[in-house]
Amino acid sequence: MKRQLPCLGLGILLACSSYSTIASAQLQVETRANPLESLRTQADYHERLPIPGRDDQPEVDVDITGVLYHRQQGNHQAAQNELTRLQAEHPRWQPPKALSRILQQARISDPEQRYLSLMAELANTPEDAVGTLAETRLREATIGVRQRKDAYHAMILGWLYFQRRDYPQAESLFLAAGDWGEVPASRRALGLLAERQAQQAARADDYLLAQHYAGQAVALGNNDSFINTAWLLYEAEKYQAAAEIFAMHHPRNEAALFGETLARRSAGEPLRARQLACEYETGSARLLEICIDLIAAEMVHSYQSGQHTALSEQAAVLQQMNALPPDLLALLAWSTLQAGQHQAAAEHFQQLLRLQADNHSHAHGLIESLLRSDDPAALAIARTQHPRVEEILAQREAIQAGHLDPDGSLPNDNGRQLAHAVALYQNGDYEKAWMILDQQRELIQRDRDSDMLVLTGWAAFHSERPLQARDSFLLAMQWSDDPAVPLMLAEAEIALGNLQQANELLAIQVPSAQREAMQDRILLLMAGAASEDGDPARAEALLLSSERPLNPPAMELLGWSQYQQGKYRQASTQFESAYRLAPSESRARGLVFSYMQGSDPRPLINLASELQGPLLGLTNDPQVHQELAAGRDNWISVSSDGELIVVEPEPQRSEFAQALQQFIALPGSTWGSVDHNLRDQETYVSLLINQGIDWTVLPGEITVNTFFEYRAIHNDWQAIYDDDEVVFGAELQRAPFKLGIEYAPARWRGTEGAPSTTNAYLGWYHSWYHFLRRRGSTSWNPLDVDAYDGAVYGRVIHNLDEDITTARGFVRQGMDWFTADTWAGEITLNTYAAYRYRLRTRDAFWYNAHGPAIGVELNRSPFSLGIDYMRQYNPRRSTAEHRYGIYLTWYYDWNLRPE
Repeated sequence: MKRQLPCLGLGILLACSSYSTIASAQLQVETRANPLESLRTQADYHERLPIPGRDDQPEVDVDITGVLYHRQQGNHQAAQNELTRLQAEHPRWQPPKALSRILQQARISDPEQRYLSLMAELANTPEDAVGTLAETRLREATIGVRQRKDAYHAMILGWLYFQRRDYPQAESLFLAAGDWGEVPASRRALGLLAERQAQQAARADDYLLAQHYAGQAVALGNNDSFINTAWLLYEAEKYQAAAEIFAMHHPRNEAALFGETLARRSAGEPLRARQLACEYETGSARLLEICIDLIAAEMVHSYQSGQHTALSEQAAVLQQMNALPPDLLALLAWSTLQAGQHQAAAEHFQQLLRLQADNHSHAHGLIESLLRSDDPAALAIARTQHPRVEEILAQREAIQAGHLDPDGSLPNDNGRQLAHAVALYQNGDYEKAWMILDQQRELIQRDRDSDMLVLTGWAAFHSERPLQARDSFLLAMQWSDDPAVPLMLAEAEIALGNLQQANELLAIQVPSAQREAMQDRILLLMAGAASEDGDPARAEALLLSSERPLNPPAMELLGWSQYQQGKYRQASTQFESAYRLAPSESRARGLVFSYMQGSDPRPLINLASELQGPLLGLTNDPQVHQELAAGRDNWISVSSDGELIVVEPEPQRSEFAQALQQFIALPGSTWGSVDHNLRDQETYVSLLINQGIDWTVLPGEITVNTFFEYRAIHNDWQAIYDDDEVVFGAELQRAPFKLGIEYAPARWRGTEGAPSTTNAYLGWYHSWYHFLRRRGSTSWNPLDVDAYDGAVYGRVIHNLDEDITTARGFVRQGMDWFTADTWAGEITLNTYAAYRYRLRTRDAFWYNAHGPAIGVELNRSPFSLGIDYMRQYNPRRSTAEHRYGIYLTWYYDWNLRPE
């Protein structure tokens, strides 16, 4: 007998045709060729069983084949219903006790029937009820599937877990189903699962993980996984990540190229976007359109920045594509004219006038081109061919006729006086040049001669008459389209001390290198004025509001502003950056002062050796090097001229203090962590207390250290992890490395003993902190943070007693977003991403793991309170685990050696 099992309603792409019909052989273990005949035989046997009741009760012939059939099929409820029906039809009949016992035992003790019944129930779960399935029933089903290596039901369970978004479990079951025979279905399911995981990682901004999963999906036959994941990122405005994933699609078909081009353009990579679009535009109308648009945008930028050669090359590309519209041809014409190629400019303007005969601007361009090429014959021909050219020239001649003598000089010999003023200006005699130009101002203004007004303004500026210079530049702006004139006006405003007005004027001008240089100079002047007024905080705020990277003088001023506020670490960063770009003695002194005021000036020596120059001159005293390397910070000071010097220690210490002084240092520290796993509801507590002695410093700045250390671990869920021990050790320290050996004596706790252990180890720890400038922007961007901080940690331990090697560590990069001044002190908000790993040569199957983590922390030294999420991959088991939790950690160190 066969029966139909409804197709699993999971709302996913499961091929129902492969799994819709399930033979009874898939639901039970057949042992007979004819199950109905077997059931009838069982019924005959049970009919012969004694029936309880009075001796005089007549026998009733009842067919219990249906009850036995349902029981054999594992459908215990149907069997019970059939028995109830038979009792209702035959009120005088009493079912045999053996039958009731069989049904009861089948319901309770038949694992195979219970398994098949459970799987049938799960397979028919409605789609909207999958999320409400009990975890215990799913675990029971999973155990049964794995025990029986049941490929078909492994696929069903995998899809259930898939819909519940428990992807690790789904992946494990799909892989198992493939190993047990369902290879094509397993491959399709794993491909869809990998794409879903790629999209999940993309939404979580884990782009490397998204690329990894998308690649898996493609390898499994889901060829559009890269494109689908990339569009998801693009729609979320994560353009850079989208572009990288589009680029991973192979072959590079038109759909992937189109997506990558759009993403790179939106991510601020127009050049790369244009290269892609133009390289592959053949046969694709939308790539061709993007190619043309991007080249047009490059032409506008080239024109605004004065890159005439680049603009000509870009225009040539569009001409070859027959896609150079009149507005871009006009840019090419004016650019060619500005580059001094007058004849070529005239040809471009001629072409424009043939397209747009009434355009006044094109006519002016043609006239200027022909005048500068000194070709009166061509100008005469242009007058006859283009009515607009004739109109402009006739108007010029009429104006000129009213103010010039027939020989071309100004009346009353003004022309010779203006020529003399030009010569004086060119020779650097600005005072005399300005006097002549000022006398001729009325004539210059009447002729609206913007060039001569500009010359008058510069003559006044250089002769220290900024007010008169501003007036001349203002008039010149009215009669000239030259973009340089507003910059000249800004120079005059700066000279008058009107820095805000100059800044506002520059803000509305076309971007250029000259404009940006002037804006940087204004910012430096404004910040310098605030610093001189005794307001370093305002100076700092002004400098940090810059939308562009600061130049070395501005960095130096920012460093001094922060130094005056006690922000020594940030100040040292600014001084170092300025010094690296342009070394100077003042920046070297700032770097020395900020390091000496900080907590650890020892890195200054290495920095001085690296950077050389004036900084090395301030720190070249061998005794200073020796004292700093030994950690005697308080013995180092800064002289009045900024050099590092060694000062004498205070005399008269106690005998105990003098004894401790024999050691280089007595460093100690404590580290601890309370970590609660929200997923498994486990709490881990770790504690470490270390006290060491630095005995001497070997050549190469290698410190010899011995220590004792107390370590404790507690797990409230599994006490087998609880441990505590005292460790003695010795190590060689050369930052960032520690090479040592440690010994933990045998110890007893209750009835369980712990043997002694001896370990050799190599450890390393290095951290970095880069203070960043705030940009003053209201929109989010990766630089709009206080600082970047990060660290790398690792430890390789070899157990000499058991010959086991263990390695563990992490790499972490974080961002300090802001610091708030609260009742508990300054609290910094930090987010970070990390990659953690652990490896061991023994029990690697259970121990080895690695994976990424992200988290958010509130830092108030020495404490950090945070929440994190970690995905841990176990390579030997081919499984991935997810963990999220809250934690409190602390780290505090000290030096018991008296000052």
